[in-house]
Amino acid sequence: MSMKLTVDKKVWNNLKKSFAKAEKVESHLGWFEEHQYGPENANLQMAQVAQWQEEGTQGGQGNGSGIPPRPFMREGLKAVFLGGENKESFRRIVTEVAMGRDTFKALHKEGKSFEKTLKNVMIDWDTPGNAPYTIAEKGFDDPLHETGTLIDSVTAKVERRGT
Repeated sequence: MSMKLTVDKKVWNNLKKSFAKAEKVESHLGWFEEHQYGPENANLQMAQVAQWQEEGTQGGQGNGSGIPPRPFMREGLKAVFLGGENKESFRRIVTEVAMGRDTFKALHKEGKSFEKTLKNVMIDWDTPGNAPYTIAEKGFDDPLHETGTLIDSVTAKVERRGT
């Protein structure tokens, strides 16, 4: 008795096409060129301020003390993602891609969820605390919050590569 085995690669090939299509879309979370403080702050780019907070600075912040590193993105955001935050958003995106649906739309639809997560990480971030000088200037000790402008401006963007 002989048996003939046929391998149907249709599903696998469709999945490969879906993931190849997904590679043409990029998702970004943070601050972009249009996110600037006003003229009272020399139109300073918010992404620059976020980088100073993330990585810290050496002196030059008015009192010469600098800003200590507060890695709210590298450590804070990563930790909440690894802890399961946005798990359902990630699941929905992967499902949409695997089903061959529009990756751009899937990422765009979940963007608000990721914005909210980063904003919450920034609101909750408290180490290291502000220096006594900064607390006196601000009137409170909340390292990543002063006016709320930086936190409120967190944005998720989805773009097609090469545009």
